Amino acid sequence: GRTYRFGGYVRTELQGGAVQMLLAFVDRRGAFIHEVEKLPGCRQVKETQAWVYDSVEVTAPKEATAVDIRLLITGKGRVWFDNIEFYQVPWE
Repeated sequence: GRTYRFGGYVRTELQGGAVQMLLAFVDRRGAFIHEVEKLPGCRQVKETQAWVYDSVEVTAPKEATAVDIRLLITGKGRVWFDNIEFYQVPWE
């Protein structure tokens, strides 16, 4: 039930497809809480771009005990991620 900020820098060279930074919260049994299509995360990038910072604030489900950070690319191309951060808001 706590709120977190998740983000980082992304650089892309894409020929179709997309890139996205996502969070997959899991419960105490290790089961995913969200459906894959509804994972919270940063905006989806579908074009070639220089380094850009993106972030999002997400409130974890009350039953979450852990989170998987997912840095995804679909389609063809290359992607770089840097300075990925995940911390509780407000910073403690």
